[in-house]
Amino acid sequence: MKVFSWGVWLVAMTACATAKADLAEPVIERKAKDTLTAVEIDQGETLRFVLADGSSRTLLLEDTWAEVVLTNLKRPKKGFGGGGTLYRFGCRVVIDGQPMEMVRYVPVQESFYAPYVVDGMRIWPDGVRKIGGLFNENHGECVPRKAARFAIQDATLPICCEQELRPWYPNAANFIDVHESYNGDDVWLGPYQGADLHGGLDIDMPIGTPLWAPISLDEQFYFNSLVRGHNNNRWRGIRRWASGDRWVIQAHHMTRLLVPEHTPLAQGTHYAEAAGTLTGSHAHSHFVFKVGEEDDEVLLDPWILFWQIFENNKRRAGALRAAIASLQPAETGLPVKFDGSASRAGVTGNLLSSTWTFGDGGCGRGPSPTHAFTTPGVFPVTLVVSDGTKRATTTQHIVVSGQPVRSPSLTLAAPEEIEFGLRPVSAMDVYGTPVPFVPHTLRFVAHPSRQPTPAAKRIEARNAGGGTLDELQVEVEYCEGQGWLHVDREGDGNDQTILVHVNAKKLRPKHGIYRAVVTVRCPGAVNSPQVFFVELTTPRYPPDAEVVVDNLDDACYPSPWHWTAPRFHGPWPQGYRETYLVAAGRPGEDAFVRFQPYLAAGRYEVFFDERTPFRPTEQTPEDVRFAVRVRHRQGAKVVWVEPLKSRAIGTFEFHEGNDGYVQLETKGSTGMVVADAVHFKRLEVAEPAK
Repeated sequence: MKVFSWGVWLVAMTACATAKADLAEPVIERKAKDTLTAVEIDQGETLRFVLADGSSRTLLLEDTWAEVVLTNLKRPKKGFGGGGTLYRFGCRVVIDGQPMEMVRYVPVQESFYAPYVVDGMRIWPDGVRKIGGLFNENHGECVPRKAARFAIQDATLPICCEQELRPWYPNAANFIDVHESYNGDDVWLGPYQGADLHGGLDIDMPIGTPLWAPISLDEQFYFNSLVRGHNNNRWRGIRRWASGDRWVIQAHHMTRLLVPEHTPLAQGTHYAEAAGTLTGSHAHSHFVFKVGEEDDEVLLDPWILFWQIFENNKRRAGALRAAIASLQPAETGLPVKFDGSASRAGVTGNLLSSTWTFGDGGCGRGPSPTHAFTTPGVFPVTLVVSDGTKRATTTQHIVVSGQPVRSPSLTLAAPEEIEFGLRPVSAMDVYGTPVPFVPHTLRFVAHPSRQPTPAAKRIEARNAGGGTLDELQVEVEYCEGQGWLHVDREGDGNDQTILVHVNAKKLRPKHGIYRAVVTVRCPGAVNSPQVFFVELTTPRYPPDAEVVVDNLDDACYPSPWHWTAPRFHGPWPQGYRETYLVAAGRPGEDAFVRFQPYLAAGRYEVFFDERTPFRPTEQTPEDVRFAVRVRHRQGAKVVWVEPLKSRAIGTFEFHEGNDGYVQLETKGSTGMVVADAVHFKRLEVAEPAK
């Protein structure tokens, strides 16, 4: 497997990106219009894209790559029934003078992704030509003609403005599960039987499922049909937009067409019944999407259509929504005003809370915070909103130019807490999945009578600029209850920490959470103040003495954007509760999965579940070894395990509560790291700490 020197590349690209963007030939000119723009470009070419407000952005394609993560094929490109391959591909680009990488994973839930939004451009990295070297193109045209294919639109516009997209088939969840794609792999570019790229999107559905026209169509007809001697009923609809673009949408495996061919079709018309012809082992429909001019159409992922349909559905239903006003390029040291006022609280009518992270360690609060960046680069700005019952999130990337700031700048870090992890610039959100937590939150569990004082947690003050930080000033604002939170400041200058203690002794057990906001000020520092949040749960019921934590459980915390869950059908191992995670990041990346149950005090045997497929295929290397960090009553211990030889992790004592955890880590590992389920089985009872 090829290993790239990402750090060296980023440094080099930062130094010369602007010059390359100016000198790249040729320059491809495109202007935002009322419909989605599809473009293919080669390495060294620059796309200059003019937004609706007249400002322009540049995207230079520096390089592309593609590589297999997991497969059960004995030979490349030689598929078979039950064959499956998980792969990733990416583009290294320079946007407005700053380097950035875009990465996609196929065919997993990440195939249904929220697009990148960079400096006001919504970007779908649709494919790279190099995937054609890994797979066959025998299942529909889909490999780009040039090095990379993108779909781009002004982020303030939908993918078509002339008519709002409406549902194509019934989907009340506004969500597609990859397991419901044919065999778990027939997404766009998914390798059918592990070897043949799939030129469409298959969605399993019952025979006779209604299909409605998602847009009004100028023309529609069968281009293949059983009555004309073909082996399938394949339908095509065409719409010519005022922008001059032509869209082609297709649906295959149709049971019957309910309207006359070669007639216009009004939006919302029930025009066909789906999923009943040549469907193989699962009744399904096959969707295709093309855009462009009639003599230069570009195939795109049909998911783009469904993404817009789902977004429209949720908007009409008044669902909870996080929204960031379109970002503009920024300069180091200058404050940027962010606007989340278009976010919606949903149908509950509750007040909406807003939490921001800026991709550089900084955190903000409220609908319209201000933040200054101290170094140049591309930074993911993420907004998480909550109405007290549900959460929603959105991310845009901002391009920052200029020189590093020399004055002090305050950020807060908690290396032990997953909620403080920095989002990778290349990360994409998986569409429709629950938001697991509010960022920059310390979470505690404590019972008022049995174990009221869990272990303290540590916050580090970091200087993201130059000079020295002044002494920190800390304020506590309670949202529920009083007096249960205490903070201590330690150290001085650039070596200051905050110890956070909670004491539930005077609180009442309840199903719910006590919350507080901690504000940290540093006089004279850029981006002061900073905030973090504290949540204390006081459970009503005692913890269990034997617990299994699965990757699907709330007590499992995979480091975001480093793990994925293949859902192939057929002979593939299913794991505990029919899912498991594989480390999908590149070799050397520091990823982890934390299993953190609520336990009764005692001594526990800890081991991996026997159904965990640590060697998912015969092609997976037999040498599997990785580190497991265990936080227990006496401290922390790192155990190196070889799970193909033994499922045992060890025997450890734990306090009551969730101070303890077991954490699988990929750094220094060999072979495929798989995370599934961990058992905690109590051997001896221990008295709770006083």
